[in-house]
Amino acid sequence: MAGKQRRKHHLAKHKHIGRSRKTKHYARDIDQVINDLEPQNFLKLTNQPICEDKPGLGQYYCIWCSQYYVNQHTLNVHQRSKEHKKRVKASKQEPYTIKDSLMYGGLNIS
Repeated sequence: MAGKQRRKHHLAKHKHIGRSRKTKHYARDIDQVINDLEPQNFLKLTNQPICEDKPGLGQYYCIWCSQYYVNQHTLNVHQRSKEHKKRVKASKQEPYTIKDSLMYGGLNIS
Protein backbone atom coordinates (compact mmCIF):
# COMPACT_ATOMS: atom_id res chain seq x y z
CA MET A 1 0.00 0.00 0.00
CA ALA A 2 1.23 3.44 -0.84
CA GLY A 3 0.80 6.53 1.29
CA LYS A 4 -0.24 6.90 4.90
CA GLN A 5 -2.08 4.11 6.59
CA ARG A 6 -5.05 4.70 8.82
CA ARG A 7 -4.62 4.48 12.54
CA LYS A 8 -6.18 1.33 13.95
CA HIS A 9 -9.02 1.41 16.46
CA HIS A 10 -6.82 0.35 19.37
CA LEU A 11 -6.66 3.85 20.80
CA ALA A 12 -5.14 2.78 24.10
CA LYS A 13 -1.88 2.23 22.22
CA HIS A 14 -1.88 5.84 21.01
CA LYS A 15 -1.99 7.75 24.30
CA HIS A 16 0.68 10.17 23.15
CA ILE A 17 -1.74 11.66 20.62
CA GLY A 18 -4.28 12.57 23.30
CA ARG A 19 -1.61 14.04 25.54
CA SER A 20 -0.30 16.25 22.78
CA ARG A 21 -3.79 17.57 22.06
CA LYS A 22 -4.29 18.46 25.72
CA THR A 23 -1.11 20.50 25.97
CA LYS A 24 -1.15 22.10 22.53
CA HIS A 25 -3.94 24.57 23.31
CA TYR A 26 -3.14 25.11 26.98
CA ALA A 27 -4.71 28.18 28.49
CA ARG A 28 -3.55 29.66 31.75
CA ASP A 29 -5.34 28.40 34.84
CA ILE A 30 -7.81 30.64 36.63
CA ASP A 31 -5.57 31.12 39.67
CA GLN A 32 -2.80 32.36 37.35
CA VAL A 33 -5.27 34.76 35.69
CA ILE A 34 -6.36 36.08 39.09
CA ASN A 35 -2.70 36.69 39.89
CA ASP A 36 -2.36 38.61 36.59
CA LEU A 37 -5.33 40.81 37.51
CA GLU A 38 -3.53 42.27 40.53
CA PRO A 39 -2.75 45.96 39.88
CA GLN A 40 1.05 45.68 39.49
CA ASN A 41 0.80 42.68 37.13
CA PHE A 42 -2.14 44.17 35.21
CA LEU A 43 -0.16 47.29 34.34
CA LYS A 44 2.80 45.22 33.11
CA LEU A 45 0.60 43.11 30.83
CA THR A 46 -1.47 45.95 29.38
CA ASN A 47 1.46 48.34 28.77
CA GLN A 48 3.94 46.07 27.05
CA PRO A 49 6.79 47.31 24.88
CA ILE A 50 6.59 46.68 21.15
CA CYS A 51 7.69 43.15 20.29
CA GLU A 52 7.88 42.08 16.65
CA ASP A 53 7.60 38.39 17.50
CA LYS A 54 4.06 38.67 18.90
CA PRO A 55 0.83 39.25 16.94
CA GLY A 56 -0.09 42.93 16.77
CA LEU A 57 3.39 43.79 18.07
CA GLY A 58 2.24 42.65 21.52
CA GLN A 59 -0.11 45.61 22.00
CA TYR A 60 -3.50 43.83 21.95
CA TYR A 61 -3.56 41.30 24.79
CA CYS A 62 -6.49 39.64 26.55
CA ILE A 63 -5.45 39.02 30.15
CA TRP A 64 -8.26 36.58 30.95
CA CYS A 65 -7.57 34.33 27.95
CA SER A 66 -3.80 35.08 27.75
CA GLN A 67 -3.83 35.61 24.00
CA TYR A 68 -2.44 38.28 21.71
CA TYR A 69 -4.51 39.70 18.85
CA VAL A 70 -3.58 41.39 15.59
CA ASN A 71 -5.56 44.60 16.06
CA GLN A 72 -8.13 46.29 18.29
CA HIS A 73 -11.06 45.06 16.18
CA THR A 74 -10.18 41.38 16.64
CA LEU A 75 -9.69 41.97 20.37
CA ASN A 76 -13.17 43.55 20.57
CA VAL A 77 -14.69 40.63 18.66
CA HIS A 78 -12.97 38.22 21.02
CA GLN A 79 -14.29 40.08 24.07
CA ARG A 80 -17.84 39.50 22.84
CA SER A 81 -17.23 35.74 22.48
CA LYS A 82 -18.67 33.07 24.73
CA GLU A 83 -15.27 31.65 25.72
CA HIS A 84 -14.02 35.05 26.90
CA LYS A 85 -17.17 35.69 28.93
CA LYS A 86 -16.78 32.29 30.63
CA ARG A 87 -13.19 33.09 31.62
CA VAL A 88 -14.17 36.50 33.02
CA LYS A 89 -17.00 34.96 35.05
CA ALA A 90 -14.72 32.22 36.40
CA SER A 91 -12.08 34.77 37.43
CA LYS A 92 -14.62 36.71 39.53
CA GLN A 93 -15.10 33.72 41.84
CA GLU A 94 -12.86 33.29 44.85
CA PRO A 95 -9.97 30.94 44.01
CA TYR A 96 -9.76 27.51 45.60
CA THR A 97 -6.91 27.42 48.11
CA ILE A 98 -4.97 24.74 49.97
CA LYS A 99 -6.67 25.82 53.19
CA ASP A 100 -10.07 25.09 51.59
CA SER A 101 -8.96 21.65 50.45
CA LEU A 102 -7.74 20.76 53.96
CA MET A 103 -10.97 21.99 55.48
CA TYR A 104 -13.10 19.95 53.06
CA GLY A 105 -10.86 16.93 53.68
CA GLY A 106 -11.75 16.97 57.36
CA LEU A 107 -8.65 18.61 58.81
CA ASN A 108 -9.28 21.56 61.10
CA ILE A 109 -6.41 24.01 60.63
CA SER A 110 -6.77 27.54 61.94
